[in-house]
Amino acid sequence: MPSRIDSDAIQSILHGIRLEQSDALYLYALMKIYGRGVEKDTHSALQFLKKLTARGHADSEFVLGMLYLHGAEGVAVDISASTRYLHSSSLHGNSNAKCVLGAMYNDGVFVQRDEVKALQLLKEAAKMQNAHAFVHLGMMQEYGRGGLESNFSEAMMYYELGREHQIAEAIYNIALMKAAGRGCAKNIDFAKQLLEEAATLSYAPAMYRLGQMLTTVDNGSQTVDYRLALSWFRKALLHNDSRIHREAEFAVNQIMLLYSDVEKSILHYEQLFKTSMQVHVL
Repeated sequence: MPSRIDSDAIQSILHGIRLEQSDALYLYALMKIYGRGVEKDTHSALQFLKKLTARGHADSEFVLGMLYLHGAEGVAVDISASTRYLHSSSLHGNSNAKCVLGAMYNDGVFVQRDEVKALQLLKEAAKMQNAHAFVHLGMMQEYGRGGLESNFSEAMMYYELGREHQIAEAIYNIALMKAAGRGCAKNIDFAKQLLEEAATLSYAPAMYRLGQMLTTVDNGSQTVDYRLALSWFRKALLHNDSRIHREAEFAVNQIMLLYSDVEKSILHYEQLFKTSMQVHVL
């Protein structure tokens, strides 16, 4: 939602509420959740959203599912309620609900793992042009899950679709395939470009992988750049991403230790040089 909502838009939404229009009620609930144009009130928003679920309003069901999944101010995490709302939203045609449920079934998170069901839901979401579903399908195709055989070409196709929608994880996965030559010609330089593209979208794993590449010889330029690597590792740390936080922190410490050892060696040899010069003068 935009950070500011003009008064005419608010009046239009309020008029729609008086007429019991579903879309107006839904928009007002979102305004209440985020405090945009009205006082923030999650409890009140829940009442509007629950009222809409009685009408089979798929978007409201999805928002409720996500609120109960992650919790919010005044909303306790309730996985049972979350999955119930997400399933209902999916049945009513919400592509985001299909994608979230597909990911859950694929990984066995909060539901019993069922890769076949995951594949079905993700394909339904992809037909509705859900960008995140493209990424999940790409991963299932790349690693051969859900009864699919591993197919790098199909995986790349899905990732490219995700990239068209500026999904950082899709761009990152293409970079990994290019860097390793998985189903394509190995191209380290292009992989680095893709990682930088994902990094501009604030994707911490891409920042971490860029740092890694800059500390190895096989990085395209054939040179190691610890200074730039350190910069990428530190940027990755700022995002506090649990997937790479520990590794990035370790990498920063290792480079700083290396710098410290180099500095000590320089000081040591400087002292030896000074001593030898003094002996020579004597």
